[in-house]
Amino acid sequence: MSKSLAPLDQLRAGVEQLQLELNETQLEQMLSYLQAMLAENQHINVTAIRELPAAITQHLLDSLTLVQAWHHHCGEQPPRRVLDLGTGGGFPAAVLACAWPTAHVLAIDGTGKKIGVVTRCAAQAGLQNLEAKQIRGNDLARTEPTALHSFDLSTARAVGPALKLLKELAPLT
Repeated sequence: MSKSLAPLDQLRAGVEQLQLELNETQLEQMLSYLQAMLAENQHINVTAIRELPAAITQHLLDSLTLVQAWHHHCGEQPPRRVLDLGTGGGFPAAVLACAWPTAHVLAIDGTGKKIGVVTRCAAQAGLQNLEAKQIRGNDLARTEPTALHSFDLSTARAVGPALKLLKELAPLT
């Protein structure tokens, strides 16, 4: 994909390659979130990816592969509840909230500054179905019994060893 494309065109082209059907509002929300996060990233380091074209590919389009996989394996009906463990800058949580506006997406992270970034960026993008909470996955399972087995989809990106991650997610999904 050419880096000379306008951001919305780059995102549109990537969505088309993934064979997903997203409307302009969804695409604009994703870009709005991403641009807000990149602006926040100048003050609070939440991602090493600082250039918009690379961020579109490595944050937005990479996150959208989960939507593609969900549709392939589970059908067109979106999940009701999604958990993003160790959300960092809010990916894939924000993208999933945009793609599935009827889903409740919970983004959790142990670092308060990151949760602050996600909360501010979600508000700026108008993502009312994205909730950000400072808590670790194993604490969520232990302290909030209603979270047990309540998520249709749980995700995590670059949070640690797979076995440890699976142990944290098992009681939640």
